Amino acid sequence: MLQYRAFRYGVQLPWYFGKLLDNKGKISSYSKTYCDRYQGKHLDICELFTNCGAFTRPHLKNLAMLMGLPGKAGFDGSQVYQAYKDGKLGEIDLYVMHDVYQTAFIFMRYRYMAGEVGLEVYRAAATKLYEWIGAKPEHKAFHDSINLSLLLLQDEA
Repeated sequence: MLQYRAFRYGVQLPWYFGKLLDNKGKISSYSKTYCDRYQGKHLDICELFTNCGAFTRPHLKNLAMLMGLPGKAGFDGSQVYQAYKDGKLGEIDLYVMHDVYQTAFIFMRYRYMAGEVGLEVYRAAATKLYEWIGAKPEHKAFHDSINLSLLLLQDEA
């Protein structure tokens, strides 16, 4: 729960996500993070939020909604095959792109939370993607449903 609240409010946890000292007391290629499973050679957002399976797997939509994103809109993954059979390829494309955008925003927030980037770098990157999405007419509804103050950690509520 603390990890999710830290994610929601943008609290940095570099001691938790950052590299630990190796057996020589230094940060090196042998250093691991507190919750590392793959020696830093793999990053899976789901693994980060389950602490390598210790907790229930989060849904992308829930992480997205915690940070002011719309989550799933229109349909979800269980409906993709039927949409394909119905020839709704454009809707599938939008669904996939919205997942990509939300995954990118979640990854940015994780990097901030882990102390890998500062608040201004996080905000600049998130703003750049937000503006890029807004320039695409086909993604206007998605763009307009984003709570920008939550996304940019400007909302204290």
